[in-house]
Amino acid sequence: MPIASLVILFASASVAVIAAAQVWWGYRSAMRLANPSERYPTPEKASRHPQLLKDLRLSERPTIDAWLQQLPIARQLQFLLTQAGITQRADQFLLLMLLSGILTTGVLLLFDFSAWLSAAGGFGAVALPVMFAIRRKRKRNDLLDQQLPDFLDSVARAMQAGNSFSGALSVVSKEAAEPIGSEFRRVFEEINFGSSVKDGLQSLSIRNASEDVRYFVIAVLIHLQTGGSLTSLLLGLSNLIRDRQRLRKLGQVLSAEGRLSAWILTLLPFGTALVMYAVNPEFVAVLWTDPAGYFLVQITVFLMIIGIVWMRKIIHFRI
Repeated sequence: MPIASLVILFASASVAVIAAAQVWWGYRSAMRLANPSERYPTPEKASRHPQLLKDLRLSERPTIDAWLQQLPIARQLQFLLTQAGITQRADQFLLLMLLSGILTTGVLLLFDFSAWLSAAGGFGAVALPVMFAIRRKRKRNDLLDQQLPDFLDSVARAMQAGNSFSGALSVVSKEAAEPIGSEFRRVFEEINFGSSVKDGLQSLSIRNASEDVRYFVIAVLIHLQTGGSLTSLLLGLSNLIRDRQRLRKLGQVLSAEGRLSAWILTLLPFGTALVMYAVNPEFVAVLWTDPAGYFLVQITVFLMIIGIVWMRKIIHFRI
């Protein structure tokens, strides 16, 4: 099953690389927020920031937690789980990843794949729970962005009714839907238990990868230094966020054809190879039986990766 072997290798490598890059980049972005004066802060310096890894226990058992705290990947996974709104600890999630890899390896061995190919497939399957958490994080951030303008309007109205900023956060967050309700309740609790408004808002910004939330935090922090009408600022910011969301949706509509073309161009070589292998296996077999054919496959996969990254840059743009 040479074609199946190539598909398993390509899929495993792609999933593993994408998952590792997403986890690393999300954690690195949070470290930069925690240490804005350093362009490339080290994990040791960032982990000492009180807002970055606050209450991020990696296990309910102290001995396991102390051991996992020494592993950067465990801290990064726990931070991803927090951003995704998943209540599991890092030790449980690592166990789930291990079981996923073992199960996939066993299934591939049952289908008579070689041991090394089954191990490669299991290695890719280890990253599947991470991909699920990344997708959950994106959905949570999208929902947070959708809820933020109405939440800011409610906070502004509560302040017009005579509440302070922290009091308005408490009143509105109790009635707000998830996930924005729990996020701002945590901000109020941190302020209520002695943290400054600046620290509470920075903690919110670090926990969430939403750009709109970070714009809100920056606007309020600037207001704390310059003064002015916070109510008017919140109302104006909510209108600005709504305009950005409308532009995002317009961009998604305009780039829909490009995204479809990207998917077709990505899957077309594999579909064509499967059809050709089904019709004439000897004609395709030269790609892995002849050294020149195997070399061409490697070059093709490398060029495909470059093309996928290029197409992604074209159809994804920031607003």
